[in-house]
Amino acid sequence: MTHPTVSPSTRPGGARPLTRCGVLLLSTILLGGCMANPGPPPIEEPQAQEAEAPAPEAEKPAREDAPDDSRPDISVGVDPLVNGVNPHLMSDDCALVASLADAIFPSVYVDGHLNEDLVSSVKEIEPAPGAQSTVRYILRPEAQWSDGTPITGADFRYLWEGILHTPGAKDSAVYRSVSDLRVGNNGLQVDVDFSSPVGDLSRLFQHLLPAHVLGDTANFGQALRKGVPAAGGRFLVANLDQQRGLITLHRNDRYWGKNPASVERIQLVEMRDPLSGAEQLRTGQISLVDMTPQETSVDTFGLIPHTQVRTYRTARQLRLVYNVRSPLTRLRVRRAALSSVLDTDVLARLAAGRSSSLAAAGESEVAAASSGIDEDTRAHSLRELASESAERPFVIGADPADASSLSAARAAVDILKNAGIEAQVRSATLEELSGTLLPGGSVDAVMTWQDINGDPVSVASRYQCAGGTSPAAAEQPSETPTASPETTTPRPSPSSLPRFENLSGFCDEGLDAHLAELLAAPGSRSEGEELATEVEETEHLSLPILRETRVMALGHGMVGPDPDLERWPTGLSSLATWQRAESSTATSTASPEERENSGED
Repeated sequence: MTHPTVSPSTRPGGARPLTRCGVLLLSTILLGGCMANPGPPPIEEPQAQEAEAPAPEAEKPAREDAPDDSRPDISVGVDPLVNGVNPHLMSDDCALVASLADAIFPSVYVDGHLNEDLVSSVKEIEPAPGAQSTVRYILRPEAQWSDGTPITGADFRYLWEGILHTPGAKDSAVYRSVSDLRVGNNGLQVDVDFSSPVGDLSRLFQHLLPAHVLGDTANFGQALRKGVPAAGGRFLVANLDQQRGLITLHRNDRYWGKNPASVERIQLVEMRDPLSGAEQLRTGQISLVDMTPQETSVDTFGLIPHTQVRTYRTARQLRLVYNVRSPLTRLRVRRAALSSVLDTDVLARLAAGRSSSLAAAGESEVAAASSGIDEDTRAHSLRELASESAERPFVIGADPADASSLSAARAAVDILKNAGIEAQVRSATLEELSGTLLPGGSVDAVMTWQDINGDPVSVASRYQCAGGTSPAAAEQPSETPTASPETTTPRPSPSSLPRFENLSGFCDEGLDAHLAELLAAPGSRSEGEELATEVEETEHLSLPILRETRVMALGHGMVGPDPDLERWPTGLSSLATWQRAESSTATSTASPEERENSGED
């Protein structure tokens, strides 16, 4: 059941507020008497509440007034937060934001399994007129946000519309498959119509956002830049202070589901170098580090007694994505020629700022980006690029908040200049790049991170035409002897320019049909990887550079999901299960070998 806001007069031990109110009644002529606390907010579509939506700062929990020197149960060293905490935006996408999203936002499916804390059922029903299929979601009436507002179909609608209308939004392909969404039964029934089949529903409606306080979807791209006004997971964000590099999580006492958080307060502390992280691990100021490694991180953490160290790779890869809407890169032979010039090993080292713990792109990946053209064609393309770039330089876009992307972009510019191609970097947010600069053809390529794990939704989002619109006839260059239907990329009409994860703008009707089949089948990462590899080898849409690598170091002061750090889920995704250790000698702080020798196992 929904937990309404409880007024002081109905709380246990509420005599003091009543007595104070009674005293005030002696002055009713002057003061106008006592005012009652409002009841729970009504269930509305977010548009109806837009004018009254409070600022995120107004939704902080009352207990945040605790003294500043109160120690959290667990402190963790993390990377700096570069943008906001919206897990649905490419600009905010990082390991830290993904972990926070799991902790604070509710999802219909968690790790591919139905989240029965949030929904009681998800089932296909008789399709609505004109729909390919219709799926009905039934929400649990007790599900609520941390401010007491019920989680309803309005939150489903907000996420769907926000992703569809925001440049740089993630997983756009599966949300474009939704043609309509209807809410009934006081907000607890959500009927979703699909215009094309979706074989794996688990990627839909992950990390729902609080529509009642975020308001208009036109602000979707900026809604979570300063904080999180309400949470629907096991934790809430009590404070997000980017200036001081602190994120404070409190246990969400309004969480209605099974297995609430085990600790009261977790603090995430920004770590910019391994030395400060190591010192705080030694002194017990932090219990865990999860960060991007630097040159000496693994060695530094590995020397600390009773500390486990682990490195792991994520699905994110830094890539130079070419823009087929640009006159300089509309031909696949030119894209292949550009890739052949760029030294990915050098770019990887400069992007990461290290040579150790480095997962540069593999030789086969790099070769595929520049293969399929003979030496004469390659040389001719490079001469053309040198000539045309003298009039208008080759422009690489990069988000200035992403240091690794910006470093790689600058290094790529230097390499191209040394090859006789004039080039420059354009610093712009991913929202600006994907929304205007790339579609307009004023940026020729963008350096950014992409998910390459082969997930069908991610693959379709990277290559699908916006709205599935058929491409217009390809434009043929007038003075390029190597141009032919086999070397020219189809170009979409201006009204169908992709604005989402398809940064390249590549649009092909035949490929769209294959992507639709991929989305319609049950999720198969191997099929997604094969299709993505085939597209890249044929069209040369991007140049892979660097796979994301991270390092974790576990000290003392906490108990995680397993005594062996290697058995933990990657990142901070398990933080809802963490517990505070009773002493610094808790068994979880020793290595598996040390526990075996001491007989603790």
